[in-house]
Amino acid sequence: MSSSSPPPPPPPPPLPLPPTFFDFLRRQPPSRPLVLVTSGGTSVRLERNSVRSIENFSTGRRGSRSAEWFVRRGYGVVYLGRKDGCLEPYAQAFARSLRASSSFSLAFLDSLLSVRSDPLSDDDFLALRADVANDGVLIQRMRDHKDALDNHQLFMLHYTSVTEYLGTLQSVSQEMERHRKFTALYYLAAAVSDFYIPEEALSEHKIQSSEGKILLELDPVPKCLGKLCRDWSPNGYVVSFKLETDEEILKSKAKAAVEKYGVRVVVANMLHKRNGQVFIMSRDDWKEVRLEDEEGEIEEHIVDEVISHHYEYMASMGAVWMGKGEQNGRPSRRHHSLLDLKWWSKLGKIVWNWSQPVLGAWLSYWISNVIRQSLIEQ
Repeated sequence: MSSSSPPPPPPPPPLPLPPTFFDFLRRQPPSRPLVLVTSGGTSVRLERNSVRSIENFSTGRRGSRSAEWFVRRGYGVVYLGRKDGCLEPYAQAFARSLRASSSFSLAFLDSLLSVRSDPLSDDDFLALRADVANDGVLIQRMRDHKDALDNHQLFMLHYTSVTEYLGTLQSVSQEMERHRKFTALYYLAAAVSDFYIPEEALSEHKIQSSEGKILLELDPVPKCLGKLCRDWSPNGYVVSFKLETDEEILKSKAKAAVEKYGVRVVVANMLHKRNGQVFIMSRDDWKEVRLEDEEGEIEEHIVDEVISHHYEYMASMGAVWMGKGEQNGRPSRRHHSLLDLKWWSKLGKIVWNWSQPVLGAWLSYWISNVIRQSLIEQ
C-alpha cells in the first residue's frame, strides 16, 4: 500500500482591517497604481500568552526604502511592517543621523535632546538639539512623509507573528483585488518564517524551565505565495524576494517561485552582495541590477525595474484604469487597442532607466493617464 503525503496546512484565517484602510482605498485616484510593500521579520510564538518566541531577524531597510521610492514614482503604498524593531518608511535617515536603534535608550535621547536653563525662571527644560533641528536631510524626510500622508499615498499596517502577517496579507490582497485588479502590485520583501507552531499546539502559559530540556516540534508555515497568485489576487502582479549564499541555488529557487507559484518577478539576493547587486528574474528573463554609484541606493533601481515590468503588465491586460463604465466597454476593441498601448509601455521603461527621479515620476503619471484615456475611448 502506497502512503500519500499529508495535505498542506491551510493558511491562517484573514484578519479584520481597520476602517481607515477602506477609507484609504476609496481615496485612491483611478490612475494611481497601488502597491502592498511587506517588510521586516516575522516572529513564531512558543506560547499563547507569549513570553518566548523564535525570530526571523530583519531591519526592514529594503522594504521601507522601497516604499519611499514607490511613493516618489507616483504609487499609492500600503506598508505592512513589523510592529517593533523594524525601520519604517522615512525613518532610515533618523536612525542614521540620531544613532537610533530598536531600543529606546538614553544615548538616543541624548542625541536628540539637550537640557537648557530658562534665565528668567532658572528652571531646566528639554530642547531639540540645534544640529538635529537644522539637519536638511531630516527636514526633507519629514516633508516627504507629510506629503505622502497628505496625498493619501501611504498607509501603515503592522504585524508581529507569522500568523498575523499571513492573515493580514490575505485580507489586504483580497481587498486590493476587489478594488484595484491589474493595478495592484505586491512587493513581498518581508523575511517570513519557514516553520512555526500551529495555534492548537501552543502551550497556554509560559513554558517552565523546571520541566528541564525542551524539545520543539515545528510545522512548515503554510505556503501562501500560490494562494496569493491564484486565489486572493489572481489579477495582481506579485513580486517575491529570495536570499541565498549560493548563486546556483538562488537561481533554482527563484525559477521555482515563478513556475510553481505563479510569481511574476523574483528579486534574488546573494547574502553578502545584497546592498550592491541583485538579480531580477521573470519567466523570460534573468537580469543583473548593480549599484554603480556609491552614494546611491540599490532599492531605487529595484523599484524602477519592478515598475517597468508592472507597467508592461497593466498595458497588456486590457481593462486597466477603467472606471464605472467598464462593463459597457467592448472587450474586443480594448484588446485590439493594446497593440498601440505597448508603445507607451516601452516609453515608460525608457523613462525609468534614463530619466531623473522627478521627471520620471511626472512622465509615468502622464503615461498612465494616456493609457487610461485610450482605453476609456474604446
